[in-house]
Amino acid sequence: MMASFIREVLARARRTLASIRGVRGGSATIAALVVGSVSVLVVAASGVLWSVNAAADAGVERVGSLGDIDTRPPQTANGSVDILFAATDDPVDEKADDEKGESADEKALPDRRLSHLALVHLSRRHDSTVLIDLPSNSLVDVPPHRDFRGKDVGASKRPLAATYEDGGPALLVQSLETVTKIRIDGYVELSLPALTDVVAALDGIELCLPKTVEDKAAKLRMAPGEQTITAEQAAAYARTTAGGSLDRLRRTQLLFGAAAERLFGATAVLTPWQATQLLDEGAAALRVDDGFDRALARRVALALRDPYGDRTSIVSVPVDETKKTKDGTVTTWQSQLTTYLFEELGKDSRIDPSLFTPAPVPLRPGSVSVRVENGAGIEGFAGKATEELRGVGFRMKGAPSNADQESSTTTIYHDAAHEKHARTLQAAIPGAELAVTKTKSSTMRVVVGRSYSGVRQVNYVKNAEPGVSENDALSVTAAGPCGG
Repeated sequence: MMASFIREVLARARRTLASIRGVRGGSATIAALVVGSVSVLVVAASGVLWSVNAAADAGVERVGSLGDIDTRPPQTANGSVDILFAATDDPVDEKADDEKGESADEKALPDRRLSHLALVHLSRRHDSTVLIDLPSNSLVDVPPHRDFRGKDVGASKRPLAATYEDGGPALLVQSLETVTKIRIDGYVELSLPALTDVVAALDGIELCLPKTVEDKAAKLRMAPGEQTITAEQAAAYARTTAGGSLDRLRRTQLLFGAAAERLFGATAVLTPWQATQLLDEGAAALRVDDGFDRALARRVALALRDPYGDRTSIVSVPVDETKKTKDGTVTTWQSQLTTYLFEELGKDSRIDPSLFTPAPVPLRPGSVSVRVENGAGIEGFAGKATEELRGVGFRMKGAPSNADQESSTTTIYHDAAHEKHARTLQAAIPGAELAVTKTKSSTMRVVVGRSYSGVRQVNYVKNAEPGVSENDALSVTAAGPCGG
């Protein structure tokens, strides 16, 4: 029913435009595909199934075959699929470089820059989906390559955004495969400026914001609740970095989902002017790899119909630290948790998001000293917990040892003067309990019980409430806080 409606509306728009502007036959399909596939990138449900299934037939730009990339991980034998979605923006202003005598032609940079990334893992059983947010400033190992200027570049460490700038989607995919050991089966890229163009063509969109968004630098303040936003507001809302990378990913989801609903909803009326705008701007917004065919597109669309249901997990790659380099501010990944995450994906295992979603804590993990004792009666349990806590940044003291008695519960023993330290540690160990001791010590004593299931990544936030994830505040459902 919906597909028939969409086809009829777009067919009418295409016939009208063809008669007055000579629009090519495939452009309407592209325009529809752009908005619907943008919804796929950001995991919105509206219009996705029809539009993304048209990917193989639309005249969208192709970025080449992923099979041409050298030294790739082996194809998974379990039948799971991993798709890389990239959101891009306009290139940075090059006026300063031009004033120095370096022209844009000499720089030979791509016409887009990487904004943010998401890796989507589709299980072999078709019963679970994992969406992993990948910060574009993540520092990764980059293999030798030839950049856009035709210059041979040796192996180095660069942020993901720089790999896209130097070598386009192919180098981006190759670098990610090198660090994750995951073979990427498909690539979809969408342009954020297309958001502004689509929203402008629709004379704004209705949006329900789950919480206040404020960015003083961008002069942006938007209150929660239902509202109509302009193209300029939509662009600022999508681009602000307030709240972290997962917030940004979900903001983009809300925007493009609302645009798709506005376009594809039964109450949407496409005037010839609106259709013209969508056709003109939409055709250049989507790029996919050569292997992204109808079968793969259908599988992606079906998997992402219910992004906040029980079958979908949304996590951010575990981050270790943020530092400044010649490429600007970059983030490094937490080695142990990141390795575990991608190993589990490679085995097509179910992912527990709580292990990877950072919990805000009032102290830096490195300022908390910890000693672990085995209270589970299971050989190697204390050593395992010691390494996992060290992996998320805590300062481990002494060798693991056995507790005086066994316990099913994991308990953190601390003196009254170090409650903040204890609560910071508790946020990293799901299910752990606190116990105050009279013995004065700055070292937390952890007795791991049989219920111990691993650690959770934590993130220092000044005046944070321990144990409550910053992402819990942005819980977006299909209905949203406005109902409906």
